[in-house]
Amino acid sequence: MVKKGIGVILLCFAGFSVWPQARELDCRNLINNGRSFLGQFKAIDAMQQYHEAVLLARSIGNNYLIAMALSGAGQATWYAGNFQRAADTMKLALTYLSGNDTGDKIGLWRILSNIYDDIGDYVHAFKAVQEALALNKGFDRQNELLSMVQVGKLYKNIGDYETAMDYYQKVLALGPTKGSYPFRELHCCLGDLYVARGEPDSAKIYYRQAFLGFPTSPVIRLRLGECHLMQHHIDSASFYLDSLYKEMIVKNDVNIGIGVTIGMSKVAEARGDVQTALPLAQRAFDRAMQLGVHRYRTDAAALLGSLYERQGNAAAALRYQKLFHGLKDSAISDVYKGQLFAFKQKTMQAEQAALLAAVEADKKLAQRTILIVALISVLAIALIIFRHKNEKLRLKQRTAELEMQTLLAQMNPHFIFNCLSAINHSILNKDSDKASEYLTRFSRLMRMVLMNASKKTISLEDELDMVRLYLTMEQLRFKDAFDYTITLHGDVQPSMVQVPGFILQPFCENAIWHGLLHKDGKGQLLIDIHFENKQLIVSIKDDGIGLAEAARLKTKGSDSMGLKLTATRLWLFNQGKKGEFPYTLQNRKDSEGTEAVIRINTR
Repeated sequence: MVKKGIGVILLCFAGFSVWPQARELDCRNLINNGRSFLGQFKAIDAMQQYHEAVLLARSIGNNYLIAMALSGAGQATWYAGNFQRAADTMKLALTYLSGNDTGDKIGLWRILSNIYDDIGDYVHAFKAVQEALALNKGFDRQNELLSMVQVGKLYKNIGDYETAMDYYQKVLALGPTKGSYPFRELHCCLGDLYVARGEPDSAKIYYRQAFLGFPTSPVIRLRLGECHLMQHHIDSASFYLDSLYKEMIVKNDVNIGIGVTIGMSKVAEARGDVQTALPLAQRAFDRAMQLGVHRYRTDAAALLGSLYERQGNAAAALRYQKLFHGLKDSAISDVYKGQLFAFKQKTMQAEQAALLAAVEADKKLAQRTILIVALISVLAIALIIFRHKNEKLRLKQRTAELEMQTLLAQMNPHFIFNCLSAINHSILNKDSDKASEYLTRFSRLMRMVLMNASKKTISLEDELDMVRLYLTMEQLRFKDAFDYTITLHGDVQPSMVQVPGFILQPFCENAIWHGLLHKDGKGQLLIDIHFENKQLIVSIKDDGIGLAEAARLKTKGSDSMGLKLTATRLWLFNQGKKGEFPYTLQNRKDSEGTEAVIRINTR
């Protein structure tokens, strides 16, 4: 009887030792099932498997399996189109990996970079892929190649095509195996680069290479369809997009699904079938807005504006054109943030290379006599300090210039949108003569803006020419609701003074829109320019309703974007100190209305 009891106890202990191993095996099977579903682009099925795997891994306390299940869930969430949640899930997965899981960390950082890329958050995308490369250092060849391709893709997305091609050429030189995932990804990205450069024929050559190893690739079929649309080969585009559209309805792949829906809408539009094109474009837009797919929501908004215009629905066309310009402005801002980050990264790398070169030089000098070493070391240190100070100053100036270009790029679409709205208003009111005259003056102003856009500064004479043209446009728009006068004092020679381009227009716009247009009767706008303590002082006065009444009438969210951006540009141009403000806005002391006093450091 005693022996029989001991046998039962031993059997129980054996069962307890086997049970955790069985649950771990079940967890690994769930993770493998999830990977299989991901390979078939079945995101929902994959998510269910990974969710069960997470619960099981937590029940047995296995951090590695928790990380693997969470990373799979993050990818499935990405495929399903919930980008921010996917990024958060991938970051959570990284916290469960230990120092011995280097290979898995590399892969997770690389995928996280891809997710941020899809969101349009290029700064975090650069940081994530740099983490992957820093961990790699020859550890994992496939992830190293894919990470380098991802860096090239990010440079392409921020408009630096030359650097993107350099990275792609480095990967080509490393010889990825034909048909392998790095090979396919590289050739797909090369195709995307040639599309961005406006060379669809070259792009198609690389896209076809990307079919090797995956001849039914949905991504490449979508890209080829888009290429043929660029070239107006409608039947060829339909050949690739039609079958892919039917597949995506079943697979529910969000990124490809939205892209192919937009493509099908463009095919229908090219064939003159607006009734078919509209619901497709609307479906793509709604889905892209819901999930925050930045590229496709902009494309879909532009397409809807075009389709409603063809249908004759002017109100809907205008609404989607406004949405398109707003989304495009946001995308431009994201790109400039990425450019600024990439520029700073390149600068840091250059400084590190210079410091390493200096260290090598010091080692060689150390082999010579003590006296020579001491003398040259002193000279070298002095030179390095001098060069370092100059380099920091140059980089600070370059960063300020790049930030000013960013602000100007954000302000120009804002101003252009206002002008186009005025033209559209005249068209809708069937005032074709006014619309034509306004458009003619607008085109002259745009030519002047474009001619000066690449210049760091322009002459005050050119700036005043643009202001005069803008003010005559506003007089035409508002039926001579105001007169204006520009006064230059004797010590101001406008052809000899350099100022930031398009810097006075936002102040004039503010005076007209918030002061003069609310005034009974004809208003007066006075621009007075003189020097004071080597600063150019520009006074812009109006006899409008004043600050208090303007603030009362101002609607929520109507603050001048142009004025805010201009204030920052002036502060950067003046190299101002923290807390300084480059202009004041106050009620006039001599009469009703407001006065803006702008201070510009002369060049």
